[in-house]
Amino acid sequence: MAEAKALSQASLAHLQIAATLANEGLRALAILNGGAAVALFTLLGQGNATAFVQHLYRPSIVHAFCFWAAGLVCTMTAYILAWWSQQSISTSEFSAAVEISATISKSPWRGSPPDLRANGVLLAAAVLVAMAVVFFGVGCAVSLKAALDAAYR
Repeated sequence: MAEAKALSQASLAHLQIAATLANEGLRALAILNGGAAVALFTLLGQGNATAFVQHLYRPSIVHAFCFWAAGLVCTMTAYILAWWSQQSISTSEFSAAVEISATISKSPWRGSPPDLRANGVLLAAAVLVAMAVVFFGVGCAVSLKAALDAAYR
């Protein structure tokens, strides 16, 4: 019994660490995509100051902004889906615990089966995070190409 309690506490600690890392990762991805767009706005705001900015290929810059905006939308949607998934899992676990404590079940299945819908939503959130990373990379590549083209004109 003591071993099971220690294992349960260790599992809970690992889940808390994983949740914290996921939360910080989503926050960092939002800062990366949003910060890249703000940095480019800052550069373009100095349009009269340098000839370099005047030679930037404007459609490439617009595409970079679009990729970063798409990355930001994916990140925020993933954040909302992850929150919804965790709320759904917590609610189903709580109702299963109440059900087990109210009636003693003779079934070998302890608790309720995992909420497959919540797992599907969590998988969709993970795919959106991957898409946000790709959008960030493509936006950086497009803006770098525009900057290099402007530098060598």
